[in-house]
Amino acid sequence: MFEIVQRRKLYFAISGTLIGLGILAMIFSFVTTGQPFGVGVDFRSGTRFEVQFTEPVQESAIREVFTEFGINNPA
Repeated sequence: MFEIVQRRKLYFAISGTLIGLGILAMIFSFVTTGQPFGVGVDFRSGTRFEVQFTEPVQESAIREVFTEFGINNPA
């Protein structure tokens, strides 16, 4: 029916190739970004604020508002 044992070399080659590609992707990501994985805000223990303005606003004014609310180092 299924020749799993007879084709084990093929399956090992496929598995090894996928693992190797994953490791290469992690190395490439580490070299380019400094992290092996691109983690989101949920893994960085933080809060994400999305705001929209009708007029242009200076970054210093936004940072000042965050500081007033106790958020000292917004990224």
